[in-house]
Amino acid sequence: MEPDKFRESRQAINRQCENINLLIDQKDRETSQVCYQEAYTQVDILRPQAEGEIQERSVKNLGLKLKALSISIEKLKPKKKTS
Repeated sequence: MEPDKFRESRQAINRQCENINLLIDQKDRETSQVCYQEAYTQVDILRPQAEGEIQERSVKNLGLKLKALSISIEKLKPKKKTS
């Protein structure tokens, strides 16, 4: 993939990860799960387009970052339903 396009995609995913971190800090499990799924989908799209060792390593690191975020999301308690 062209380096500039790859960089833009990677930075967009990193911004989503930062947003997910904020949502985790706010203990918003549902919204953070939705954002996580979007970011994960973008990484899945980016993975086959990565060319060369540096891009492949970047995609791998993004995947690891998302995995850590998913663990944090799972630790959040769901909101209680009011009857």
